[in-house]
Amino acid sequence: MNTFKVKKISTDQNNTVKAIVSTIEDLETLWGKLEKEKSNHIKNLAQKGYSIKNEDDIDYIYTCDYHDEQQKWIRLGKADEYFNNATEQKARQAKFILEQIKTIEDEQEKIRAKIRNLKKQAEEILLDCLIG
Repeated sequence: MNTFKVKKISTDQNNTVKAIVSTIEDLETLWGKLEKEKSNHIKNLAQKGYSIKNEDDIDYIYTCDYHDEQQKWIRLGKADEYFNNATEQKARQAKFILEQIKTIEDEQEKIRAKIRNLKKQAEEILLDCLIG
């Protein structure tokens, strides 16, 4: 299994995932993984009853509409657009999860600070008892 070092991952204003990788080989590995994910999306579509048809070197997604026992294929759009939309949705989900983690970490730090303050107060009270 190929691994690569990611120096930075972020999303832009359109929630498009941006990754900065360390080498060209790493970039090629990342591209290969994205292509595999795209292929998996297309397979998932096929399993759900959609069809992928290539016309003029563009993959289109079709769905079958049964009307009066006749099949009618309806073009939904370009497969790439479907894949990009699915990827953007995943990016939004990941960003939301990361924001939740950050919020929890912030709350944990507040609790740690409160614990430190309470320990300090307890020590001061104990010192007062010993001295007092």
